[in-house]
Amino acid sequence: MKRPLIALLGLLLASSALPQSLPFPGPGGIAGFACSGGTITTSGTKTIHTFTGNGTLTCTGGSKSTVSLLVVAGGASGGGGTAGGGTGGGGGAGGVCENTGTYTLTSTSYTITVGLGGVHPTGANVRGNPGVDTVFDTTGTPVTAKGGGGGAANTNTTGAAGGSSGGGAFNGGGSSAITQVSPSGGVNCFGNIGGTGSTATTTSQAGGGGAGGVGANGVNGVGGGNGGAPRASSITGASVNYAAGGGGSSESSPAGSGGDACAGNGERRSSSNATSATAAGCGGGGGYDNAPGDGFRGVVIVSY
Repeated sequence: MKRPLIALLGLLLASSALPQSLPFPGPGGIAGFACSGGTITTSGTKTIHTFTGNGTLTCTGGSKSTVSLLVVAGGASGGGGTAGGGTGGGGGAGGVCENTGTYTLTSTSYTITVGLGGVHPTGANVRGNPGVDTVFDTTGTPVTAKGGGGGAANTNTTGAAGGSSGGGAFNGGGSSAITQVSPSGGVNCFGNIGGTGSTATTTSQAGGGGAGGVGANGVNGVGGGNGGAPRASSITGASVNYAAGGGGSSESSPAGSGGDACAGNGERRSSSNATSATAAGCGGGGGYDNAPGDGFRGVVIVSY
Protein backbone atom coordinates (compact mmCIF):
# COMPACT_ATOMS: atom_id res chain seq x y z
CA MET A 1 0.00 0.00 0.00
CA LYS A 2 2.94 2.36 0.41
CA ARG A 3 3.79 2.48 -3.29
CA PRO A 4 0.36 3.76 -4.49
CA LEU A 5 0.46 6.44 -1.75
CA ILE A 6 3.93 7.57 -2.84
CA ALA A 7 2.79 7.66 -6.47
CA LEU A 8 -0.25 9.77 -5.51
CA LEU A 9 1.92 12.25 -3.61
CA GLY A 10 4.26 12.53 -6.61
CA LEU A 11 1.31 13.30 -8.89
CA LEU A 12 0.05 16.04 -6.55
CA LEU A 13 3.48 17.64 -6.35
CA ALA A 14 3.84 17.60 -10.13
CA SER A 15 0.41 19.15 -10.65
CA SER A 16 1.21 21.97 -8.19
CA ALA A 17 3.96 23.19 -10.57
CA LEU A 18 1.64 23.55 -13.56
CA PRO A 19 0.48 27.15 -12.86
CA GLN A 20 4.10 28.32 -12.94
CA SER A 21 4.15 27.75 -16.73
CA LEU A 22 1.08 29.91 -17.39
CA PRO A 23 1.46 33.45 -18.82
CA PHE A 24 2.16 36.09 -16.21
CA PRO A 25 1.08 39.72 -16.65
CA GLY A 26 4.08 41.88 -17.53
CA PRO A 27 4.57 45.48 -16.36
CA GLY A 28 1.61 47.65 -17.34
CA GLY A 29 -0.34 44.97 -19.22
CA ILE A 30 -2.81 42.12 -18.97
CA ALA A 31 -1.65 38.56 -19.49
CA GLY A 32 -1.11 37.94 -23.21
CA PHE A 33 -0.74 41.58 -24.41
CA ALA A 34 2.81 42.45 -25.43
CA CYS A 35 4.71 44.58 -27.94
CA SER A 36 8.15 44.30 -29.48
CA GLY A 37 10.35 46.84 -31.23
CA GLY A 38 12.71 49.66 -30.31
CA THR A 39 14.67 49.78 -27.08
CA ILE A 40 12.50 48.36 -24.29
CA THR A 41 12.74 49.60 -20.71
CA THR A 42 10.41 49.78 -17.71
CA SER A 43 9.46 52.45 -15.19
CA GLY A 44 7.34 51.22 -12.32
CA THR A 45 4.43 49.33 -13.89
CA LYS A 46 5.01 50.87 -17.33
CA THR A 47 6.69 49.26 -20.33
CA ILE A 48 8.44 51.78 -22.59
CA HIS A 49 9.52 51.42 -26.25
CA THR A 50 11.96 54.05 -27.56
CA PHE A 51 12.76 54.47 -31.27
CA THR A 52 15.71 56.64 -32.25
CA GLY A 53 15.61 55.38 -35.85
CA ASN A 54 13.13 53.79 -38.21
CA GLY A 55 11.43 50.63 -36.96
CA THR A 56 8.23 48.72 -36.27
CA LEU A 57 6.20 48.37 -33.08
CA THR A 58 4.48 44.97 -33.23
CA CYS A 59 1.74 44.21 -30.68
CA THR A 60 -0.10 40.94 -30.03
CA GLY A 61 -2.59 39.52 -27.57
CA GLY A 62 -5.53 41.93 -27.63
CA SER A 63 -5.44 45.67 -27.06
CA LYS A 64 -4.28 48.26 -24.54
CA SER A 65 -5.99 51.61 -24.01
CA THR A 66 -3.83 53.19 -21.29
CA VAL A 67 -1.11 54.23 -23.73
CA SER A 68 1.10 57.33 -23.79
CA LEU A 69 2.65 58.44 -27.08
CA LEU A 70 5.40 60.98 -27.83
CA VAL A 71 6.45 61.82 -31.41
CA VAL A 72 9.26 64.36 -31.98
CA ALA A 73 10.57 65.52 -35.37
CA GLY A 74 14.12 66.43 -36.29
CA GLY A 75 15.37 69.92 -35.45
CA ALA A 76 16.74 72.27 -38.14
CA SER A 77 20.21 73.69 -38.52
CA GLY A 78 20.99 77.34 -38.00
CA GLY A 79 21.45 79.61 -40.99
CA GLY A 80 24.65 81.28 -42.17
CA GLY A 81 27.17 79.22 -44.07
CA THR A 82 30.90 78.51 -43.96
CA ALA A 83 32.24 81.22 -46.29
CA GLY A 84 31.73 84.25 -44.04
CA GLY A 85 29.10 86.93 -43.63
CA GLY A 86 26.29 84.50 -42.96
CA THR A 87 24.50 86.41 -40.17
CA GLY A 88 22.41 83.36 -39.37
CA GLY A 89 19.26 82.90 -37.33
CA GLY A 90 18.80 79.90 -35.05
CA GLY A 91 17.29 76.64 -36.30
CA GLY A 92 13.69 75.85 -35.47
CA ALA A 93 12.87 72.86 -33.29
CA GLY A 94 11.03 69.83 -34.57
CA GLY A 95 7.33 69.62 -33.82
CA VAL A 96 6.17 67.57 -30.81
CA CYS A 97 3.01 65.43 -30.73
CA GLU A 98 1.59 63.64 -27.69
CA ASN A 99 -1.76 62.21 -26.71
CA THR A 100 -3.87 64.09 -24.19
CA GLY A 101 -6.73 61.58 -24.16
CA THR A 102 -7.09 57.84 -24.62
CA TYR A 103 -4.78 56.23 -27.14
CA THR A 104 -5.20 52.54 -27.90
CA LEU A 105 -2.76 49.97 -29.22
CA THR A 106 -4.21 46.88 -30.90
CA SER A 107 -2.79 43.61 -32.19
CA THR A 108 -1.08 44.96 -35.27
CA SER A 109 2.21 46.40 -36.50
CA TYR A 110 2.91 50.15 -36.42
CA THR A 111 5.54 51.43 -38.85
CA ILE A 112 7.69 54.26 -37.48
CA THR A 113 9.95 56.72 -39.28
CA VAL A 114 12.20 58.96 -37.19
CA GLY A 115 13.29 62.21 -38.84
CA LEU A 116 16.92 63.31 -39.02
CA GLY A 117 18.17 66.69 -37.90
CA GLY A 118 19.12 69.33 -40.46
CA VAL A 119 22.85 69.43 -41.33
CA HIS A 120 24.44 72.88 -41.48
CA PRO A 121 24.72 74.45 -44.94
CA THR A 122 27.96 75.26 -46.74
CA GLY A 123 28.75 78.35 -48.80
CA ALA A 124 27.94 81.92 -47.85
CA ASN A 125 24.61 83.34 -46.73
CA VAL A 126 22.61 80.12 -46.85
CA ARG A 127 19.39 79.40 -45.00
CA GLY A 128 19.63 76.47 -42.60
CA ASN A 129 18.59 72.97 -43.64
CA PRO A 130 15.28 71.69 -42.27
CA GLY A 131 14.70 68.83 -39.90
CA VAL A 132 12.81 65.80 -41.21
CA ASP A 133 9.29 64.73 -40.21
CA THR A 134 8.80 61.90 -37.71
CA VAL A 135 5.74 59.67 -38.23
CA PHE A 136 4.12 57.06 -35.99
CA ASP A 137 1.89 54.52 -37.78
CA THR A 138 2.74 55.48 -41.35
CA THR A 139 0.34 52.95 -42.90
CA GLY A 140 -2.61 53.38 -40.53
CA THR A 141 -3.75 56.60 -38.87
CA PRO A 142 -0.48 58.54 -38.87
CA VAL A 143 0.67 60.93 -36.18
CA THR A 144 3.12 63.29 -37.89
CA ALA A 145 5.50 65.69 -36.15
CA LYS A 146 6.86 68.21 -38.66
CA GLY A 147 10.58 68.89 -39.04
CA GLY A 148 11.95 72.23 -37.83
CA GLY A 149 12.49 75.16 -40.21
CA GLY A 150 16.00 76.35 -41.03
CA GLY A 151 17.38 79.59 -39.64
CA ALA A 152 17.62 82.61 -41.95
CA ALA A 153 20.74 84.12 -43.52
CA ASN A 154 21.36 87.61 -44.80
CA THR A 155 20.23 86.97 -48.38
CA ASN A 156 17.44 84.63 -47.22
CA THR A 157 16.27 86.87 -44.43
CA THR A 158 13.14 84.97 -43.35
CA GLY A 159 13.41 81.90 -41.15
CA ALA A 160 11.94 78.86 -42.90
CA ALA A 161 8.58 77.31 -42.01
CA GLY A 162 8.53 74.07 -40.04
CA GLY A 163 7.22 72.30 -36.94
CA SER A 164 8.77 75.34 -35.26
CA SER A 165 10.13 77.93 -37.68
CA GLY A 166 13.66 79.25 -37.95
CA GLY A 167 14.85 82.59 -36.58
CA GLY A 168 14.96 85.65 -38.85
CA ALA A 169 18.03 87.63 -39.84
CA PHE A 170 19.46 90.76 -41.49
CA ASN A 171 17.61 94.03 -41.39
CA GLY A 172 14.46 92.92 -39.65
CA GLY A 173 13.92 89.55 -41.31
CA GLY A 174 11.06 87.69 -39.67
CA SER A 175 10.02 84.07 -39.43
CA SER A 176 7.58 81.95 -41.39
CA ALA A 177 4.43 80.34 -40.02
CA ILE A 178 4.63 76.93 -38.40
CA THR A 179 3.44 73.90 -40.36
CA GLN A 180 2.61 71.72 -37.37
CA VAL A 181 -1.04 70.68 -37.04
CA SER A 182 -2.77 68.34 -34.59
CA PRO A 183 -4.50 65.20 -35.91
CA SER A 184 -7.83 63.96 -34.61
CA GLY A 185 -8.16 61.29 -31.96
CA GLY A 186 -6.91 62.93 -28.78
CA VAL A 187 -3.39 63.81 -30.01
CA ASN A 188 -2.11 67.39 -29.74
CA CYS A 189 0.97 68.78 -31.50
CA PHE A 190 3.13 71.76 -30.57
CA GLY A 191 5.41 74.25 -32.32
CA ASN A 192 6.16 78.00 -32.33
CA ILE A 193 7.56 80.66 -34.63
CA GLY A 194 11.10 82.01 -34.56
CA GLY A 195 11.98 85.61 -33.75
CA THR A 196 12.79 88.63 -35.90
CA GLY A 197 16.32 89.80 -36.73
CA SER A 198 17.56 93.24 -35.66
CA THR A 199 16.79 96.24 -37.86
CA ALA A 200 20.45 96.95 -38.56
CA THR A 201 21.92 95.40 -41.69
CA THR A 202 24.21 93.09 -39.70
CA THR A 203 24.49 92.74 -35.90
CA SER A 204 22.07 90.41 -34.14
CA GLN A 205 19.87 87.62 -35.48
CA ALA A 206 16.85 85.85 -33.99
CA GLY A 207 16.41 82.56 -32.20
CA GLY A 208 14.48 79.65 -33.71
CA GLY A 209 11.11 78.65 -32.32
CA GLY A 210 10.80 75.85 -29.77
CA ALA A 211 7.98 73.42 -29.06
CA GLY A 212 7.39 75.22 -25.77
CA GLY A 213 7.81 78.88 -26.79
CA VAL A 214 8.63 81.40 -29.52
CA GLY A 215 12.16 82.35 -30.48
CA ALA A 216 13.42 85.70 -29.16
CA ASN A 217 14.15 88.66 -31.44
CA GLY A 218 17.67 89.84 -32.19
CA VAL A 219 18.22 93.35 -30.82
CA ASN A 220 20.84 95.75 -32.19
CA GLY A 221 23.44 96.49 -29.52
CA VAL A 222 21.96 93.90 -27.14
CA GLY A 223 22.56 90.54 -28.78
CA GLY A 224 21.21 87.61 -30.73
CA GLY A 225 17.85 86.17 -29.79
CA ASN A 226 17.64 83.09 -27.63
CA GLY A 227 15.94 80.00 -28.99
CA GLY A 228 12.39 79.12 -28.01
CA ALA A 229 11.76 76.98 -24.95
CA PRO A 230 11.45 73.19 -25.12
CA ARG A 231 8.48 71.02 -24.25
CA ALA A 232 8.89 68.68 -21.28
CA SER A 233 7.56 65.12 -21.12
CA SER A 234 7.62 62.50 -18.35
CA ILE A 235 6.71 59.59 -20.60
CA THR A 236 9.90 57.73 -19.61
CA GLY A 237 9.24 58.18 -15.88
CA ALA A 238 11.41 61.30 -15.52
CA SER A 239 10.88 64.79 -16.90
CA VAL A 240 12.94 65.34 -20.08
CA ASN A 241 13.04 68.41 -22.35
CA TYR A 242 12.57 68.02 -26.09
CA ALA A 243 12.63 70.33 -29.12
CA ALA A 244 14.13 73.69 -28.08
CA GLY A 245 15.08 76.33 -30.68
CA GLY A 246 18.63 77.31 -31.59
CA GLY A 247 20.14 80.71 -30.69
CA GLY A 248 20.77 83.51 -33.20
CA SER A 249 24.23 84.81 -34.16
CA SER A 250 25.61 88.27 -33.42
CA GLU A 251 28.39 90.52 -34.74
CA SER A 252 29.68 92.26 -31.63
CA SER A 253 27.06 91.76 -28.92
CA PRO A 254 26.50 88.42 -27.16
CA ALA A 255 25.03 85.70 -29.36
CA GLY A 256 21.74 84.04 -28.52
CA SER A 257 21.69 80.86 -26.46
CA GLY A 258 19.71 77.75 -27.28
CA GLY A 259 16.31 77.58 -25.64
CA ASP A 260 17.61 74.66 -23.55
CA ALA A 261 20.92 72.87 -23.02
CA CYS A 262 19.89 70.49 -25.83
CA ALA A 263 19.84 73.27 -28.47
CA GLY A 264 22.76 75.02 -30.19
CA ASN A 265 24.08 78.48 -29.32
CA GLY A 266 24.61 81.15 -31.97
CA GLU A 267 28.04 82.34 -33.10
CA ARG A 268 29.47 85.58 -31.76
CA ARG A 269 31.74 86.90 -34.48
CA SER A 270 35.47 86.47 -33.76
CA SER A 271 34.66 85.12 -30.31
CA SER A 272 32.73 81.83 -30.20
CA ASN A 273 31.45 79.52 -32.90
CA ALA A 274 27.93 78.21 -33.25
CA THR A 275 27.17 74.86 -31.62
CA SER A 276 25.04 71.92 -32.68
CA ALA A 277 22.02 70.47 -30.93
CA THR A 278 22.53 67.41 -28.76
CA ALA A 279 19.10 65.90 -28.05
CA ALA A 280 15.85 64.98 -29.74
CA GLY A 281 14.16 67.66 -31.82
CA CYS A 282 16.43 70.55 -30.84
CA GLY A 283 17.68 73.20 -33.31
CA GLY A 284 21.24 74.29 -34.12
CA GLY A 285 22.74 77.73 -33.50
CA GLY A 286 23.08 80.39 -36.19
CA GLY A 287 26.49 81.02 -37.76
CA TYR A 288 28.18 84.30 -38.68
CA ASP A 289 31.61 83.82 -40.28
CA ASN A 290 31.75 80.10 -39.53
CA ALA A 291 29.51 77.06 -39.83
CA PRO A 292 26.09 77.10 -38.15
CA GLY A 293 25.13 74.30 -35.79
CA ASP A 294 23.33 71.13 -36.85
CA GLY A 295 19.87 70.13 -35.67
CA PHE A 296 19.27 66.83 -33.87
CA ARG A 297 17.15 63.84 -34.90
CA GLY A 298 13.69 63.11 -33.54
CA VAL A 299 12.37 60.26 -31.42
CA VAL A 300 9.25 58.14 -30.87
CA ILE A 301 8.39 56.82 -27.40
CA VAL A 302 5.44 54.58 -26.54
CA SER A 303 4.55 53.73 -22.94
CA TYR A 304 1.79 51.45 -21.59
